[in-house]
Amino acid sequence: MRNAKILVALATVLLTPACGPLEFLNPCYKAEDLVLDPALATSWKDEDGATVLKFQESGEKSYEMITIEQHGNAGPEETKYDAHLLRLGEYLFLDLVPEVAKASPGAYKLTLASLTDLPAPKPTLTRVGDGLYASLVPGQPAPESGYESECCEVHLIQAHWVYQVRLDGTSLRLADLSEDWFKEGVKEGKIHIGFENIDDTLVLTGPTEELRQFLLDNAGDGLAFPEDGAMEFRRQE
Repeated sequence: MRNAKILVALATVLLTPACGPLEFLNPCYKAEDLVLDPALATSWKDEDGATVLKFQESGEKSYEMITIEQHGNAGPEETKYDAHLLRLGEYLFLDLVPEVAKASPGAYKLTLASLTDLPAPKPTLTRVGDGLYASLVPGQPAPESGYESECCEVHLIQAHWVYQVRLDGTSLRLADLSEDWFKEGVKEGKIHIGFENIDDTLVLTGPTEELRQFLLDNAGDGLAFPEDGAMEFRRQE
């Protein structure tokens, strides 16, 4: 079940929000964390052969990742991601965001409040797509508008998906952060990083430095990144 959840996120199939892994509102890396590994820049196929991940370098210490999903007679479906491989201590992680943000059609409720009451570090978030959020933040009216009253701006924020990586010459393993482990840690007072529960999806809202430290502190915990829920891929010859 966990494998299916992660593959849903990677393929950006628009199912119910609860089907995806935890999301990170900010990147979990700084420039000095990024690495390139020649072993990653190839094609990887899952055990069923239904999903292929293709990695290629796309700039300084970055990759483009393409997922290719087979859907019966309908033919393959491709989705592109900006991918960054990072090393925190002895652990590798993969940070993914779609190259193209896609908002779902429909109407969305954005809560209005006095702009002086809007907390800048943690704006109110509304889901408008797969991992895509809108937030209201204080803004300045354009001089040519003639308005002197307060105004706000709607910012679109694309969340990140983060996976712990095990990589060798022939196999690639991606494990996401356990939602059950995270909830239990919050309940027991062991986890203090900022987060919001938005449409049954946990979104970590902490700044990059906090996210880096959080991942590093828990990377070795087998319950945080459980092996039995990891996706397995084999190098495609």
